[in-house]
Amino acid sequence: MIQVVAAVIRREGRVLLCRRTHPEWLAGRWEFPGGKLEEGEDPRAALERELAEELGIRCTVGASLGTHVHHYPGYSLELDAYEVTWTAGELRPTDHDALAWVRPGELDEFELAPADLPIARTLALDSGAAMASSRHAQAQIELHRELAPRYAYRYSFAFSRLFQEDWHAEMISHVPDGARELLDIGCGTGFFLAELEQRHPGSVGLDISYEMLEVSERYVPGAKLVCGDAEKLPFQAGRFDAVFCKGSLHHTRDHQGFLGNCRQVLREGGVLIMSEPCNDNPLIRAARAVMYRRSRHFDEGDQGFTRRGIVALCEEAGFEVTRVKKYGCLAYVFAGFPDHLGILRFIPGSAWITRAFLAIDRVLCALPLFSLLGLHVLLVARPGSQRTP
Repeated sequence: MIQVVAAVIRREGRVLLCRRTHPEWLAGRWEFPGGKLEEGEDPRAALERELAEELGIRCTVGASLGTHVHHYPGYSLELDAYEVTWTAGELRPTDHDALAWVRPGELDEFELAPADLPIARTLALDSGAAMASSRHAQAQIELHRELAPRYAYRYSFAFSRLFQEDWHAEMISHVPDGARELLDIGCGTGFFLAELEQRHPGSVGLDISYEMLEVSERYVPGAKLVCGDAEKLPFQAGRFDAVFCKGSLHHTRDHQGFLGNCRQVLREGGVLIMSEPCNDNPLIRAARAVMYRRSRHFDEGDQGFTRRGIVALCEEAGFEVTRVKKYGCLAYVFAGFPDHLGILRFIPGSAWITRAFLAIDRVLCALPLFSLLGLHVLLVARPGSQRTP
């Protein structure tokens, strides 16, 4: 099996193709620049070397776009594709007779080398998905702009904060010893981030809504806050020891892309800690669907997950799931969201009632039959031995 690397170099919405001159049966076909690995050579180092030799440019090799095998007559290739940033030098091809900058959606108009076709298909699909993702991201921004003051109101009640603190403590308990760099995806109003910051100073919060981050600054003055899209994490690979996702995955549309990005920014031995709406119970699933459809405070396209479904998503994204449990029954309903169901606002001793609900919930969620009442599924996962895109 011959090991080959290929580069996806982008400029102004187009990607670079090179036209082959040999062997004879591939001459005139187009390919993504790259070449064969030398014995014992690191793939990224090989790609930098090939681009310098074949095109005369210096580049930075970024995220993997995947690996596939192609069988030519008499030999087989294992091809690794990478996102590559052109940093210096002028294009001076030594091994090709023509270059072309092509929009991803127009790659099918070029006669590509057969081994390069899977890369082209991936780029074409990503191009279409990017437009849909952009529209969805804008819809989420508008929704959370309206929700920001509502979230602040939610956390103004002592019993609601008590419930949230218990939820947060459960998630934080899974942080590995010695962890220093933590990321809270979808940090929202910063209530969870504030607790992370107390235990792990320097934690980073990311949210798509600038209005949400303005509320965060009141809870966590001076915090490291980033306004960005969770489906396109703006961080270097391997930066974080732990990534938290408290109810963010179900707001996205590209679940695999989201999880793949989480995996990319985790260091070796890091953990992903998620808590997402659980739809194992048919009654809960139906009630959630009705609420999402009828309330303007939700996006109808958002969805919960079954326990089995979210585990499968994580495993497909290259994670090894190490723990799964249910969280939240009575306390979740009556104390978690006073802006939706505010009964405890009018009952004396609401904090004591919340503590009682939390104790009952722990018992219910630990019992196989009654765990169907759990409204969230909490999951802990580690990156597998091989990184995926």
